[in-house]
Amino acid sequence: INWILVDKQLANLAGRLRKSTASAGLSLGDRFCIALAKRDGLAAWTADKGWKKIESDVGVEVVIIR
Repeated sequence: INWILVDKQLANLAGRLRKSTASAGLSLGDRFCIALAKRDGLAAWTADKGWKKIESDVGVEVVIIR
């Protein structure tokens, strides 16, 4: 298991995503996933199809895995 430590910068980014992800009902954990993808320039992979509707709002590519 690889652990990602949450620092102030990542927490701040996740917090700032609250407004743009509210319509999709994302949790704090979901926002941290998107924040990490955004910070590291990666796609966010999920099984939650609702993430696709906020993809352009958060500026992260969303990949639906099923």
